[in-house]
Amino acid sequence: MSLIYPVGLSQRTASVKNKSVGNEMPEKNLPNEWIMTIWAILSTAIAGALGALVRQIHSPARRWPKRMLEWFGGALCAIYGAEIVAQTIYYSLTKFDLINDSHIVPEKIIGLAGFLCGALGVSAIDGFIIFIKRKIT
Repeated sequence: MSLIYPVGLSQRTASVKNKSVGNEMPEKNLPNEWIMTIWAILSTAIAGALGALVRQIHSPARRWPKRMLEWFGGALCAIYGAEIVAQTIYYSLTKFDLINDSHIVPEKIIGLAGFLCGALGVSAIDGFIIFIKRKIT
């Protein structure tokens, strides 16, 4: 016997409403979307930290605590700036017909944008600190 579900009700919701026992609670399964969101944020942060690490290869030697702070700063720059940079890269590439719109979407450029934000963000922060120190002295 098949049930006909009202419009807007899923099979799970309708089956819970059709149960005669009132003591049972419906299953509460968390959606997998939160796992994918956390993974997207972590992968962007790792790309930013790697961008800061690559930037450190060509800079003067620094102590480890300062290096780790730069990695953290690169990760934060990537988390907050990668979306904007990815959209900008995508728009620039499509405007000059360097890519086909149907093959690449902005979500695929997030890793590159996070890497660039990590490297360039730490450089911008260092430049801003140098600028403030010059103004103070």
